Amino acid sequence: MTVAILRATMDTVDQAMAQALQLINYQPKKEAFFLKPNVADAGPVEQGILTHPRVVEAFMKLYPGKEFVIGESGIVGRDSRAALEKTGYKALADAYGASLV
Repeated sequence: MTVAILRATMDTVDQAMAQALQLINYQPKKEAFFLKPNVADAGPVEQGILTHPRVVEAFMKLYPGKEFVIGESGIVGRDSRAALEKTGYKALADAYGASLV
């Protein structure tokens, strides 16, 4: 496995995502992506306790026309669907025609 770590802000996340994928020479081999954003619960996205939707969106922007599924299984006893909605992932899925599971 190859990893790239880059410093980014919400203003530079699109460029950083593209650069990271270029650094590891990422070449998708399939037509669909399953994205798991680590939304364990419905917390504020600005606190860094989950992957900010802008980071996932930066990846999605790089592959227009591909199929995306955003999926999560949160903390036991918590509503994963509600967490995805509250943190902006439902809106992201709707904007890109992605499935939400």
